This record gives sequence, C-alpha cells and structure tokens, in this order.
Amino acid sequence: MTPSRDRNLTVVVIVCCQFLNSFTGSAMNVSIPTIGADFHSAAADLGWIVTAYNMCTVALLLPLGRFADLTNRRVIYLTGLAILAAVAEAAAWAPGLRSLIAARVVQGLGASCLFASAQAILVAAVPPERRGRAIGWSTAAVYVGLSVGPVAGGFLTHHLGWRSIFHVIAVVGLVLVAFATTQLPRDAGVTRSAGPGGPPGSLRDRLDLPGMALVTAAALLVTYGLTELPAPLALAALTAGAILLALFIRHERRTSTPLLSPGLWRAGPNFLLSNLSALLSYAATFAISYLLAIYLQQVKGLGADRSGLVLITSPVVQAVVSPWAGRLADRRSPFKLASAGMALCAASLVVFAFLSPTTPVVLIVAVLAVIGFGFGLFATPNTTAVMSMTPPADHGLTNAFLSMTRNLGMVCSMAVITILVRARFGAAEIAAAPVPVITGTMRLAFAIFAGICVVGVFTSMNRKSPDRV
Repeated sequence: MTPSRDRNLTVVVIVCCQFLNSFTGSAMNVSIPTIGADFHSAAADLGWIVTAYNMCTVALLLPLGRFADLTNRRVIYLTGLAILAAVAEAAAWAPGLRSLIAARVVQGLGASCLFASAQAILVAAVPPERRGRAIGWSTAAVYVGLSVGPVAGGFLTHHLGWRSIFHVIAVVGLVLVAFATTQLPRDAGVTRSAGPGGPPGSLRDRLDLPGMALVTAAALLVTYGLTELPAPLALAALTAGAILLALFIRHERRTSTPLLSPGLWRAGPNFLLSNLSALLSYAATFAISYLLAIYLQQVKGLGADRSGLVLITSPVVQAVVSPWAGRLADRRSPFKLASAGMALCAASLVVFAFLSPTTPVVLIVAVLAVIGFGFGLFATPNTTAVMSMTPPADHGLTNAFLSMTRNLGMVCSMAVITILVRARFGAAEIAAAPVPVITGTMRLAFAIFAGICVVGVFTSMNRKSPDRV
C-alpha cells in the first residue's frame, strides 16, 4: 500500500468516526425534553445526561493521551470506538434516568480514547504544510455530525422514540469499528517514542501513575463541584479538587517521568493561551443547542423534528467554513482568524440575550448562522496552531490537553445551565415551567455566555505568531 493511500485512508477513517462522535451528542440534545417526560425527571437532573459524559471525558483525557503516546494510538482509538458502539446499545435499553446517565459515563471513557488519539494520528499522517487542511476536514466532519444530529435525532424521537437514536448509533458504530479495523493502516498512530529509541525502562516505569491518579481525581472533583454549585458539597468538592491539583503540580516538578511532557511547557505562553481560548469558546457556545432545543419546543411549540431543522443551521455553516478556515490557517496567522471568529460568536450571543416568546424563528436561524461562521473560523485555526507547537512524540498528549480544555469548557457551560435551572425551576419538570421563567432563564444564560466569549476574544488576541514544529 502506498504512503499516499495510507494517508488518505487515515483521513477517511478519522473523518467518519469524528462524525459519529459528534452525532451522538447533538442527536441527544433535541431529545432531552422527551426523555424528561418519559422518566418524569426534574429539569435540573436532565443536565446530567450531558454532564456525566463530559465529566468522565475530562477526567481521563490526560492519562489516556499520555498512554497513547507511549503505546499505540491506533489501538487506543479502536478501543474507544468499540466502547461507544457497544454502550450505545446498552443505553437504548436504560430503564431509568440513572442507568442512562451511567451508560453516558462509560461512553465518556470511549470518547476519551478517541479524543486522546484522533488528531495525533491525523497530524502524523499528513505533512506540516497540509495540517490545517486535514484538521479542517476532521473539524468539518464534527460539524456535519452536529448538523445531522438534530434533524435525525428529532425525526427519530418524534416517530420512533428517543431510544431509537441509540440503536442507530450502535449499528453505525459497529460498521465503523469494522471499517476502521480493516482500513486504518497498521502503523497509523504507532509512537516512535514508545519503541526501542524511546525512554528506557518498562511501560510501567515510564507511566506517571501517581500523576495520573492525582489529575483524574482532581478533574472529577472540579467538574462535579462546578456542576453542583452553589451547594455546600460542591464547594467542598472544588476545594478538594484544587488541593489535589496543587499536589499534582508539585508531583510533576519532582518526578523523573512526568505526565505532562516537557514538550508542552516548552511551547510557551501561546500554548496555554490557545487552550484557555478553547475552554472559553466552548464554555460560551456549547449549551446553545441545549437551551434552544428547550426554547423551541416549550416556548415556540415546535416538535422535536422541526426544532432539529432550526438547530441544524449553526453546524451546517461550521461544516462549510471549517475546511476553508483550515486552508487559510496554513497560509495566515491562525490566531488572528480565531480571534475574529470568537468576536462574531460574542456579538451573536448578545443578540440571544434579548430572546423573547415573540422572537421570530427566522432571526434565530440567522443568528445561529453567524455563530456557525464564527465558531468555524475559530476552531480549526486554533487546533492547527496548538498541534503545531509541540514535537510529534507529544501529539497525543497535546491533543488530549486541548480536548480536556474543550470538554472542561463544555462542563462549565452546562454548569451555568444547571445552576440557573436549579435556582429558577426547582424540582419542577421542564414541561410544567411557565414560559416567562424559561425565557428569563435563557436570557440570563446567554448574557453570561456573551461575557465569557468577550474574555475569550482578549485571550485569543493576546498571542504572538506561532513557530511550527
């Protein structure tokens, strides 16, 4: 098999699996009200369907990223894909909300395996001058999944029930497992640093097991605390998480085999600012579809299928913009492109902060289109820049670190929603909440998200032109 064919197959496999991963989340969002009605669950509890998945993903990304760098990214990737497919079928038979949330936790493990290895495999397969284009196609696949998800999820929920979404994910997932196993080249993701020329000692000697345990526990406590604020237990969890994080940093400075490779620290302030910008962008935008799915169904009276058609706007635009933004990032400063994209998102969120029961659906579609353009302009250049700042041997960990910050941003986004819903809805179901309460909660949430996005504009602009590795 020729190198160009290997490269093309690698891109195709990554693109297909990126689609499935994003489809899973977006298809779920539009079915949240239906799941709540089916299980008679409080509005505040439904957020855990999304949050539990993100918590597990955040907690395991760094350990799995380092493990993938020291072993074989291909094996880690295929394992994650298999977990996503198998657990989807289990989730389809969940008898209650708790069992569904438990299934989502395990899906978070599978997603962590994918996030920790996907971009590293992709970047290793293409030359540096084509990184932006390849990452652009990968990012576009994510947005195509986000586009198809609300429409397909709404259709399936409306006609066959929300459980059918998981059946479809399981079937498609199994097909992709077979496709990836047979078509992904055997040497894809094989890490040279893990071989004879890498660090001496056994794999166990090279793994920072204490550091992995500390960062995993700290991430779980911090994400749980953010989600449960302002409860006293949440404050205790945040405090304990901060202590463990401090112990982790202290341990990293002293150990001879740190979890955080020196290559990450040598990347300098640009690396940290880029990751912080990613965290803020996802914190500001991730919950948009979750909020609007509730608004469109409970306030505007649209069905799940029609709501999905509205929510498709933003990811469709993102899918179109991402490859173009990737090609542009290969030639121009990715930081300037990312900053411009973040500014467009901030302006759009300000418009959503004035949402009311009489807001025309066509205006919502227009604003979603602008958000899609802005986020597409931000995401691909930012990822291209980050992956270009560290040496190839650390690309798994680099990708894991970036994915962790993105998913932590998602947790923060859902935490804002959970706190506001708990404060304003109490134990009431979404279907029983008065329209003024729903719209008032959403206006406040979008105002908070707009503020977060403005901060992200400044962190993104405060970066210098990168040097590629």
